[in-house]
Amino acid sequence: MIDTKGLFPRGLAEARGHASLVPMLSRRSLLLGSLFATVGMSATRSADASVARALSLSDLVRGSRHALVATPVDLFAQWETIGKHRRIITYTMVRTEYSIDGRPPGTRDVLVRTLGGIVDGIGQIVPGEAVLRRGATSALFISDVSKDLFAVTGMAQGHYPLVSDAQGMRRLTASRGALEVAADANAAVKRLEGRSLEEVESLVYAELRGAR
Repeated sequence: MIDTKGLFPRGLAEARGHASLVPMLSRRSLLLGSLFATVGMSATRSADASVARALSLSDLVRGSRHALVATPVDLFAQWETIGKHRRIITYTMVRTEYSIDGRPPGTRDVLVRTLGGIVDGIGQIVPGEAVLRRGATSALFISDVSKDLFAVTGMAQGHYPLVSDAQGMRRLTASRGALEVAADANAAVKRLEGRSLEEVESLVYAELRGAR
């Protein structure tokens, strides 16, 4: 397990009764949080310029430390200061099912940071960000933030919820946030959406071989 001391001041167990829940938000609180998040986007976008353009599959694979099939098992959101703005950051513990790219992380449970979330009934929505929901398995491309902490590569462009087709084969779907990106035919989201995990694994390995 990753040491979360310092990131979760009250611990994950206590966090379950706080921001990891999804309370019924008033329209006013959600809109206010969304507005606040938008105001702070300039600082965020400067730190991750890739969200301003569609990532190719090569960009996505080579810009990621790991590509995983993983399921969020717990999360915690808190207020933090980014630049001059106070905003909500969500930390999600995801449990790895297996590695898509043959580069598994050192631990089965991995901590992933995303922008936005819910704290004390106030919600912030960050356009283009991945939203990781507890229990919802996805194909996830992640990159380093710091030791034992990761972010979704390209924000929503690195997050693909899985659905099963009529034959029970799991296929990738585009994250809602990724649909906000003007993607061309070569964009990762266009190439991966609707494909089976086996097909995606082959595509990812091909990109890694080409990088050598």
